[in-house]
Amino acid sequence: MFLVATGSIPEIFVDNSFDENLMRGMGLKHEKRVHLFDIYHCAKDRGVLDKIPGLESLVEEFRARASKRSET
Repeated sequence: MFLVATGSIPEIFVDNSFDENLMRGMGLKHEKRVHLFDIYHCAKDRGVLDKIPGLESLVEEFRARASKRSET
């Protein structure tokens, strides 16, 4: 959420790293997908989507899966 709100992660954490693998780990559980989409829309609205690695592609993957399910 720091990335979404400010575009960066403050130097207050022991590990400030954030990469696509961490983002993908957040989206694995079904109940967390709602939060993932909230993060996506907030980041897009604030113009910081490019600062959150893997978020856009992960959302696109979930949308494609949902679209496939609705076709069957």
